Amino acid sequence: MKNLLVAVAVVSLMACGSSTTGGTGGGSGTGGGSGTGGGTGTGGGTGTGGGTGTGGGTGTGGGTGTGGGVGTGGGVGTGGGTGTGGGAGTGGGSGTGGGSGTGGGSGTGGGAQAPLITLTFQPTCPALTACGGDVVGKWEYSAGCVSTDALFAQVKQLCPSVTFTSMTGDSRGSVIFTTANVARAINTNISGVANIPSSCTNTIVTCAQIQSGLASIAKTATCTNGIAGGCVCDFTFQALTSGAVPYTKGVNQFTTDPATAQAKTYDYCITGTGAASVFTYRELGMTPRDPGIFVMGKK
Repeated sequence: MKNLLVAVAVVSLMACGSSTTGGTGGGSGTGGGSGTGGGTGTGGGTGTGGGTGTGGGTGTGGGTGTGGGVGTGGGVGTGGGTGTGGGAGTGGGSGTGGGSGTGGGSGTGGGAQAPLITLTFQPTCPALTACGGDVVGKWEYSAGCVSTDALFAQVKQLCPSVTFTSMTGDSRGSVIFTTANVARAINTNISGVANIPSSCTNTIVTCAQIQSGLASIAKTATCTNGIAGGCVCDFTFQALTSGAVPYTKGVNQFTTDPATAQAKTYDYCITGTGAASVFTYRELGMTPRDPGIFVMGKK
């Protein structure tokens, strides 16, 4: 049963060979170049927030207004070149929201936030006819079908009669391909109910123990005794994926982390041109980290 619980962790979707240690977003997470607070305090020559970060270079009452240097999220964001109050602001030489603001060059998804999409769940997702195409550029997710047969393949090997119901999920993220690397910044959430029959618990493992095991890998987990024995477990998972890895292209396929144990190969097809391009892909293999078929649009 311990293996069963660990196997459920395959719901960390869209890993695509990238690490999941980073937060949602691109090359750097919320907070950009440097963090909240810094060089000097409220009032005086400079105000709340130091060199960079929330509150930026200078603050309220100071030589320049709140929101100076660089804001939460990185390069430049909401607030743009000059902030509220413009040339002269709250008590200072320049206004509230000065240099740059929240949501900068590297934040959640980088620049403008990618749209939130609703995932669909089917035992087997529609087929994909691979056709290849030019992958270079920035892409944002627009749709996704998750194959529950693939998602829970390891669990079903251990307990063939387990069922999963009330599956829901959403995802927000972007993918940037250069000629040599692919970087992903994705936040995925999945929830559902695992119905574990008594034939799989063998009266040895309690629902409380299963809940404890799930809680160690899930965002939330609650297990209760089932009507006919076994356990009914409500769970939610969150997968935060960020980072860049090398990739190679083949005929209508690309492979991330080639020549390593983490290598994953994908069939793909790009249709349309320019801003109307549509990128559809499916990971190959028996235990995919992207278990289904996913669609992105060109940005």
